[in-house]
Amino acid sequence: MNGGPPIRKSPVILYGVLLLLSAAIIAGVAARLLSREQARLDSSVRETEELRLQNRAEQLELAVSAVQDGLMRSLESIPASALRDTLREMERTNPLVRNVFVWRGANDLLLPNDSEPLTKEEQGFLIRYSTLFDGTHGWDEVVQEDEYAAPVSRRLFSRSRGWNPPMHSGWIPWYWENRLGMIGWMERDGLRYGVELEMAMLLCELQQAMPLDIVDGRMILLLDGSGRRIMQSGSIAETSGTSAVLSVPVGPALPHWELALHTTDGALGPAAQRYALLSGLLVFILFIVLFSAGGLLLRETVRNRLEAQQKTTFVSNVSHELKTPLTTIRMYAELLGEGRVSDIEKRGRYLKTIASESERLSRLVNNVLDFSRLEQNRKQYRISHFDLCEVVSETVASQRIRIGEAGMELSVVLPNVTAMVKSDRDAVQQVLLNLIDNAVKYAAAGGRLTIELAEASGGFRIAVADAGPGIAKEHRRKIYERFYRIDDSITASSQGSGLGLSLSRRLITDLGGALEYHEAECGGACFVMTVPGVENR
Repeated sequence: MNGGPPIRKSPVILYGVLLLLSAAIIAGVAARLLSREQARLDSSVRETEELRLQNRAEQLELAVSAVQDGLMRSLESIPASALRDTLREMERTNPLVRNVFVWRGANDLLLPNDSEPLTKEEQGFLIRYSTLFDGTHGWDEVVQEDEYAAPVSRRLFSRSRGWNPPMHSGWIPWYWENRLGMIGWMERDGLRYGVELEMAMLLCELQQAMPLDIVDGRMILLLDGSGRRIMQSGSIAETSGTSAVLSVPVGPALPHWELALHTTDGALGPAAQRYALLSGLLVFILFIVLFSAGGLLLRETVRNRLEAQQKTTFVSNVSHELKTPLTTIRMYAELLGEGRVSDIEKRGRYLKTIASESERLSRLVNNVLDFSRLEQNRKQYRISHFDLCEVVSETVASQRIRIGEAGMELSVVLPNVTAMVKSDRDAVQQVLLNLIDNAVKYAAAGGRLTIELAEASGGFRIAVADAGPGIAKEHRRKIYERFYRIDDSITASSQGSGLGLSLSRRLITDLGGALEYHEAECGGACFVMTVPGVENR
């Protein structure tokens, strides 16, 4: 039961490490390429979203310009003779107008006139624009009044089509207490007059220009110069945690204001996440496939190499087993044929040895032939009804002398009933012979062999038990493998092909039975062969 020369573990471990490194390198390269592609796609998505956000910012700027143009046309249409009254009327009736003014020069404000009673709103208006009206800042200058007022041109012209504003006119974005205000003016006959825009009403106009096609999980915010949320478009709740992924300035009409795109997951879209997840999954699958495929190839290579070694050992063992009986038979046959043995008792012993070795040779050849047929699926069984007691008795009788010569005490236990079975008589006998042969080879030192035939569930069982050393637990699963032989001091002194148990189990299994190993009560080996009864076939 020797399995042949063991395969060295070092090359196998080296091959496994190289396979793992190769799979990891290929998967790493694939991951890097996918990462670059993801970065390219992310950049493309970002550019697309930025263009879309910029387009929405331009729509807001156009909405502001439309409001400014409407007010500028109203200012242009005011007759000089009714300037003050018309401005006051605009202040009362136009919701876009917060305050009106007429200015003649530095510290020369005609409307509202601080020499007349002023409302609280007018007082606030004069405070907000005091540096403009007292001449500290010019109407066409670049101004930076506080930390939020970066250089902004005072002169903003309309972007609407079909109307050209007067050259001496414009809109002034003006920051006061970190809040944006707007004042529109026009010059005529040495007077500058205009309106302050009502920012609350302007935001109502801008609300209509805010985008409505916002997908779930996104939100677009309009932020002022200090980052305060002015307007919101999107379905994300106020309490949801969001993060800005993009922001673009609205434009000179609303200086320092910006549109910001917020998402709940901090990504521009689910596509990027799906691509990252899919890429990682593909790389993982690639690694598993490469490593598994390589592992299977390596396993197959190791198995083929092991099988080749086992077959080489098998051929060597079979050759030795064939050579030994053939040599004995030839030697004794030559002695008898030449008439060199005159002693009748010795001649009888030689003839008995020739018969025994011929039987051994026949059994080995039958095993090899059956193994070949089973490997090629050409084994044909001859099924018939027979008495299992007769088969056991005949087989034991043919081996009794050999068992006795091995120094073993034989005990045979047969039932009192006829053990009729429907099976292949020769195959069952061959299995029993293999079990007895193994016991004689490897357990003769135990001095005892017991063969018991008894009824079992659905048939009969034949137990072949010896008092030898038994089989260690680590070998019990492998003893039925082809060419496997236990490599120890017990089996090393006995030749064998490593086919007996493998062939026996295959034969009895094909016939619907079973062959199992059990530890004998005395610690030796006990092989139990089960043969189905007639009613179970």
